[in-house]
Amino acid sequence: MAENLTAAELYAKAAELFRDDQEALLELMHAQLESIEAREPNGHDAESCRLAMLAAAPVGAQVGLWRARALARFGSVGWLEGVAMMIMSDAFRQLSVVNDDYVRGRTLDRMQMSEEALQMLRELRHFTAGERRFDFGPTPALVARVLPEKSGFMLTVAGRLDEARASYERALAETKGDERGTIKVQAGLEVVGYLQALADGAQTEPFATATADLAERAAAAGQPDIARDAAHNAEVMRHRGRDLAPYEIL
Repeated sequence: MAENLTAAELYAKAAELFRDDQEALLELMHAQLESIEAREPNGHDAESCRLAMLAAAPVGAQVGLWRARALARFGSVGWLEGVAMMIMSDAFRQLSVVNDDYVRGRTLDRMQMSEEALQMLRELRHFTAGERRFDFGPTPALVARVLPEKSGFMLTVAGRLDEARASYERALAETKGDERGTIKVQAGLEVVGYLQALADGAQTEPFATATADLAERAAAAGQPDIARDAAHNAEVMRHRGRDLAPYEIL
């Protein structure tokens, strides 16, 4: 029988596994579900359920159910930034719908833009101010970063590169003290620059080099997902390809 963890203990383990082993995260959450449902709604369980939802997304395993569990708890404890992150996830779900669950592939050259998803992201602007209520998980500062960051990604998919660059630059201004966020946004900017260089028939090697450097930086910062995608993209850029990996959970 699995050891019953407190909500805080469960969140600590879930956050660690989200970085390192998302399959194990889902196993942990299923093992702890009885305890989660037995106790009063709280912020730790809300965020643990959100991480489970994100981990389930690539395999389509009970995504909606984990979403409901997370949203119910965010709402119950009045954690508005948590609600904002759920809206963000809904926007990405809409992007998935437009792309038929990415049946054509998950690289940028295989994806279609969703204007509805972009409009959904814009609703996050209502959650970017206010005081931080919890010492973990989503904050107004995080929402202020992810709004232009995710918008930059969707504008890149749409080929609206000038708008994407401007959006990523706004996001970069919100990443102070957030190494993961800084690396992700800079990597997004390199993708935009690379695609513009391709369109202009210009040199692309500087973007490949910068992206390879970001891959090393991500690895050193303990961000293996970004390191993997950046290493892939650096190689694609060296060959002037278009099958670039997104720095997002789709």
